[in-house]
Amino acid sequence: MPTPSPVPPTPRKRFTPGLLLTIGFVLLLALYLSGHAVRMREHARAVRDDLLRETEPPGIPVAPTSATLGSPDPSGPYRMCVSLTNQGAAIVGIALNDPALRATLIRPEWTPVDYEQYARFDGPTPCRHGGCDQLSFLTTFYRLDDDILPLPRRIPNEPGKKGILPRDATLERELEGVDLRNGTWDILEADEETVVFRKTLDGPALELRKTYRLAKHATKHTTQHPAEHPAEHTAEHTAEHTAGRGAATADRPFRRGESAYHLVLETEIVNLASRPRTVSLQLDGPTGLPIDGAWYTHKSGPGWSTYGLRDIVAKTNDIPETISGLRFEHGEPVFTDTSWDYVGVDAMYFQCTLLAGEGENRGENRARAILPIRVGRKSTLWPELADNTFRLIEAERTLAPAGQPGDSHKSVYAIFAGPKSPEILKEYGLRDTLTYGWFWFVAEPVLGILHLFRSWGMSYGVAIFALAVFLRLVQLPLDVKQFRGAILMERMRPELDAALERHRGDDVRLYEAQQDIYKRYGYSPMYGCLTYAIIIPIFIGLYKALTSDIHLFGQPLIPGVFWCGNLAAPDRLLDWSGMWNMLGLSFFNTGNGLLLLGPCLNLFPVVMLLCFILQFTTMHGGRPGPKAVVPASSPDANKPDANKPEESESAASHGDNNQSTIVRILMFTVMAYFCLALFKIPCGLFLYYLFSMLITYIGKTFYTRRFGPRIASGKPAVAPLGTVL
Repeated sequence: MPTPSPVPPTPRKRFTPGLLLTIGFVLLLALYLSGHAVRMREHARAVRDDLLRETEPPGIPVAPTSATLGSPDPSGPYRMCVSLTNQGAAIVGIALNDPALRATLIRPEWTPVDYEQYARFDGPTPCRHGGCDQLSFLTTFYRLDDDILPLPRRIPNEPGKKGILPRDATLERELEGVDLRNGTWDILEADEETVVFRKTLDGPALELRKTYRLAKHATKHTTQHPAEHPAEHTAEHTAEHTAGRGAATADRPFRRGESAYHLVLETEIVNLASRPRTVSLQLDGPTGLPIDGAWYTHKSGPGWSTYGLRDIVAKTNDIPETISGLRFEHGEPVFTDTSWDYVGVDAMYFQCTLLAGEGENRGENRARAILPIRVGRKSTLWPELADNTFRLIEAERTLAPAGQPGDSHKSVYAIFAGPKSPEILKEYGLRDTLTYGWFWFVAEPVLGILHLFRSWGMSYGVAIFALAVFLRLVQLPLDVKQFRGAILMERMRPELDAALERHRGDDVRLYEAQQDIYKRYGYSPMYGCLTYAIIIPIFIGLYKALTSDIHLFGQPLIPGVFWCGNLAAPDRLLDWSGMWNMLGLSFFNTGNGLLLLGPCLNLFPVVMLLCFILQFTTMHGGRPGPKAVVPASSPDANKPDANKPEESESAASHGDNNQSTIVRILMFTVMAYFCLALFKIPCGLFLYYLFSMLITYIGKTFYTRRFGPRIASGKPAVAPLGTVL
């Protein structure tokens, strides 16, 4: 009986010195170009400021008087600095003073009309002296007795329409004798905590007062994860908060909001006539919310629809809903004659939401209608930049004649303006507005683990590495099965090739032969499938989590370096937007679609593509595949191969070469597609993937060297998982 031929050992794959030098050179080049990118960005900002001085859009005249709530000083008792104007008694801007954010949450905005303008101005242009699309929280009367204000002109959503859609002029309409949106109000009181506006209408014989009151926080803590900055409540503060949580009062109309990311808005209508009046107010929402992530990501929502960067969130009849800013019809009432808890504008990392009253003010949560509106121009090629907000029409109220009880009516609301931190949103009853897509059950636990590592004093770069180690340990049993399956596959390959030759054209017998070989070696094809079934949900969940996590937003990999300066965004090695503008291809900077890569060249996708190509060429390129060896136990093992002429062998070899070429072309095409598809994903996710790939390579190398010879020789490995652990 002939002895079986030994299985030739598989050559080991090692990192070559050339590869290490290449990686080092790429890292040095990245550090050099990042400094160059910082200088280019400073130059672009200087050019933008010059353009702003030269191009001031016409529009609303300069407001005669302004007022300020809060302070930009983060050590003070306020979370934000609120700028107001008596031109419509509106909010001009809200800027958070948290050093970790330093975000302008609301600003007057003049939407650019083309992509070149957007690239030059580095986003929607802030108005310095008016001329904006619309200020925030403008108020006017919807009904005065029998006079009813018409709804805005309905503009249907037409996906096929191209160009710049103008602003709807009917948004500015008011009833006859009413000038509340653009009129000048009197300022009765103004300090750092409270501003009171008053407008007297002589014709309708009504007086309207509008009060903004900014909340104070008792204990200063930033928006970082609570474990990083534990609350240091004193006994006095604790007693004060405990007393205030029981019920709403006139001074404290909201039980929510201990972190003080809100201000209270009161509107009071006073009847000056000697007859009863039927009135109803309409209140527009916030405008000019941030558009971070416009060119590299899309916001997740609770449904299957695509979502924009300024969506409308609302909770009516105890049902939370999200209205996509890309799909709503301007001026079309979405909710009519309904109770509501909140309605607001939801951006990528921040939110500004109007909350209904509580306690004695609970009756104020009835609305005649709530409709989404667009207050600025809209480019149909980049609809995410549209300045969307809402219009709330209150239910009608009847006022008694002047001097009698019931001659006035007051509505009390809270305006939440803050980051989309899960803890803060939950405090305000807005947790339903934060979603992570289909794989939320993966994203939320992974984010919790990442923030736990961060609370232990790690930087976010180190925390991502620790997260990769933790998840690889969780997947270790499946990884061990996959490693063992790869070793068994190398040992089974000669027999599988022989079975393929014997049963060529007979799929049934080929399948039976393969299953018999798998059974004899104890191999299961599911080894690799189970691993990928876990990797894919984790990858997608991490993508949704990292792109929308406010804690990761703005966190750099290396402090002071522009490259990877925001782990929630692409790494942005080089700003090439000027090149596309010079070539007349400014639309390339939008990042819309697969082929429009955005205004920055990213390094990590290129490195990953090179790694894929290197790995593929190392495994398959330029080396002959394993020769098919018929096992000695086969009845055809000792038969002479006399029936196969050399021409047939040449033809078979030629066919194998053609098949190998097709496989290479297909693999390179798939690699290029994935490079384009992953070009704009967060660099934090790339770091996780690179760390995870490195850990997997180390684990596979260790397992193959330790247990590979034993498994290849047919001897059972002794508790490989326990030994590894």
